[in-house]
Amino acid sequence: MVDQLEGAVDTAAGHGAVLGYLLLTSGGGKVATASLFVSLVYAIGDPGGEVPEPAVAAEELAARVQGEVRDLPAGPGVRVRRRQSAALDAGGNPSDVEIVQWYALHESGGRLALLTFSTPNVGLADQFGEVFDLIAATLRWTV
Repeated sequence: MVDQLEGAVDTAAGHGAVLGYLLLTSGGGKVATASLFVSLVYAIGDPGGEVPEPAVAAEELAARVQGEVRDLPAGPGVRVRRRQSAALDAGGNPSDVEIVQWYALHESGGRLALLTFSTPNVGLADQFGEVFDLIAATLRWTV
């Protein structure tokens, strides 16, 4: 399992992720896993066009991705939560994954950080969602 998770990190890095974290813990005969991948997107909006205010851009993005605007210490953010069938288990049954994405807009409007959290522990989706939100709230832009 660890090899598969590490492979996922390598794949994400190959597709532009700048940061990846994996959680794998067990206790009481149960395993809990979660992941976080962070990607940076530059020059959002129309190249050469006017850059919208971050709050306006957040509203437009929220409508496009069916998310909700929330304030983060780094600036306006858009939060999207969904459940997705991601893979088949050994018995050929689909396995669900809970995904929370945070789009954090830079104040310049020229950059966007995308934080993608996921867990296959859908029975703990609400608890993991709270943790994911707390982690997103630690994001800070340094430039």
